[in-house]
Amino acid sequence: MLSFIKKHGDELIFALALAMLVTVVIFSVSRKFGESDVIKIVFTQWWQGDLSDNSLQNLIAEFENQHEGIRIILNYTSFEDIRFELFNYDRSDSTLHTDVIALDPIWVPELLARGIIKSADAPILSFINVLYYNIDILRKAGFTRPPATRSEFLTFARAVSADGIYALTLSLGSDDTGARGVFDTVYPWIWASGAPLLQEGMPVLTSPQVVATLDFLSTLNAEGLIAPASFTTSTSEVIEDFITGKTAFMVASSKHIPHIHARMGSDAFSITAVPPPSTPPRQPFFAASGWGAGVYAETVYPREAGMFAAFLSEKGAGLLPGADWALLESTAEEPLYSKLWETALSGEVARDFSGVSAEGELETAFALGLAELFTTEKSPAETAGVIQQRWAEVLE
Repeated sequence: MLSFIKKHGDELIFALALAMLVTVVIFSVSRKFGESDVIKIVFTQWWQGDLSDNSLQNLIAEFENQHEGIRIILNYTSFEDIRFELFNYDRSDSTLHTDVIALDPIWVPELLARGIIKSADAPILSFINVLYYNIDILRKAGFTRPPATRSEFLTFARAVSADGIYALTLSLGSDDTGARGVFDTVYPWIWASGAPLLQEGMPVLTSPQVVATLDFLSTLNAEGLIAPASFTTSTSEVIEDFITGKTAFMVASSKHIPHIHARMGSDAFSITAVPPPSTPPRQPFFAASGWGAGVYAETVYPREAGMFAAFLSEKGAGLLPGADWALLESTAEEPLYSKLWETALSGEVARDFSGVSAEGELETAFALGLAELFTTEKSPAETAGVIQQRWAEVLE
């Protein structure tokens, strides 16, 4: 054997080197092919800021465990940026590089019609704006139920506003959570009257219902029933004012119910529809927002993207417990959610801003107009006309 090695040593060394080289090449190639076999699906969303730590990541891990060979890449983008990109869509100049995209369900018909998304699963979560009320504050003022109409609300507001307690707080700005103050705390009063803000993409703010709503808000402000500093108050501060008993009422999204329940308990507050005018409309509108997921038209993996969107629709209901319409029917024994479900069925979702990319500018213009109404001698009708003109200029 030794003589054989001495005689053929060079050949053996060459053979061993060649075998090692082949092994390295085979390993490298197999590793390369293995990586290329993994399909990477980019999910663009604004949800991460609204969810508890790692809840979305845990959901993705569950999907990846069930679908070997598919990897989900999270791409966080703000709600406003996603809306702007979708409704200012240009295939030749789009900055959206994604496969699945988070959607507000109100956008879906427009995006499908324009071919911007291939498909969209049923909404994962939907929220309506409701009137929250502090049961104890109302009881001390002699009321055993919430106000049913706008005129009743004014009566209740006058009765509860004393000793540092206000009727409600408005928010005329936005905050770092992406919450929109005007949308959340002002528009619902208009929609409760059954009046739209836009028709066929153009403002209709000089309608009798809008003018009457501005008059109502002006009266509340003039009588000191609205908490001061509303022009600099964020939505999160509106919620805190309600939780701490600074205000008896709050108009806000139903998605805050779990948070408020955790802070106040189940017997301290309840919800109802935002009060309409004295003569209720046959079917009021509701401010609404929601979560859905769609398959982006430009994806090269429509099948896998569709699988993930469907998974989100199926599993995502647990992301924000208690705020999901799909769960409300099964929680009818819980009075608060049963009431929310009945409230949701009593009206329809306001779709004024479907396909409107300049919604943020419109809200700013409305907030400025309301500020002028509260601080100058402009009449509600004049204010409505000013906001109407500003909106028309934005939408031109």
